[in-house]
Amino acid sequence: MEVSSKPSSNFDPGNYTEVNDLITQIPSKVQIQDITMELHCPLCNDWFQDPLMLTCGHNFCQACIQNFWKRQVKEIFCPECKMMCQYSNCTFNLVLEKLVEKIKKLPLLKSHPQCPEHGENLKLFSKPDGKLICFQCKDVRLSMGQSKEFLQLSDAVHFFMEELTIYQGQLEATLKELQSLKNMQQDAIAAYKVRSRVEGL
Repeated sequence: MEVSSKPSSNFDPGNYTEVNDLITQIPSKVQIQDITMELHCPLCNDWFQDPLMLTCGHNFCQACIQNFWKRQVKEIFCPECKMMCQYSNCTFNLVLEKLVEKIKKLPLLKSHPQCPEHGENLKLFSKPDGKLICFQCKDVRLSMGQSKEFLQLSDAVHFFMEELTIYQGQLEATLKELQSLKNMQQDAIAAYKVRSRVEGL
């Protein structure tokens, strides 16, 4: 479905001083992680970009919700609550956009690896490349017809745990074989020493 209308006026954050107050009162990384989960678009699972608030109150990246609606055959609706809505009644959530920008600058989030090319968090593992990538990297690779073997970080951890389990089993079998050979060698040396003493008598 084509989306041609423009959303209504922006949601002005000028008077929302509580945004700054909220940022200064966050004491722990656990709380920050809880908040960051609320600042990710449900469709792309990444930070909100140009967040659009629907009439039902749910927020999505503008590009994400537009792409979602273009795939709808009939009426457009909210992907979260399925409430029917019109693009012309949506508003740009500038308060949310400002909050995302401030949260991303917090020192406690700097430890999360970011893509040097796109500046986004590395949330995917590319099996062909053998490295972490961001969602924009994924889109670039797909547009170039490259491999589609991308894993979420949790899936990548599970994948490598299975690989490590296999390698660990192989290593343990090799060590067991080496230990057996070592024992045989020690027995042979001990037998040789005994035989040498007997022959020397």
